[in-house]
Amino acid sequence: MASLQAKQLSEREVEEQYGINARTLQGWRTRKKGPPYLKVGGTLVRYNRAEFEAWIASSPVFLRPTAQRSRPGEDERISTAPHPAQKGGQANGRGGRGVKVE
Repeated sequence: MASLQAKQLSEREVEEQYGINARTLQGWRTRKKGPPYLKVGGTLVRYNRAEFEAWIASSPVFLRPTAQRSRPGEDERISTAPHPAQKGGQANGRGGRGVKVE
């Protein structure tokens, strides 16, 4: 039974080992997103380590280790164009009551 427990991770263990906040995990479960999980005894949440690591490997870039992330300039999704709200000379970039730049 000890080997089965070693393969299961609690929210706290995920937070400590992978740096994903327990509240983030809870939010993902509420929205039916995130890694697959098990409920033990109806209340305890556990993550299978192998499934969790497979989910991370297929997850968005922000969850991957820094070494696997693309460098600026390599990812064409990163845009240097100004935000549309900044057009029209709004200093605060919100399109609201900013000081007009001339």
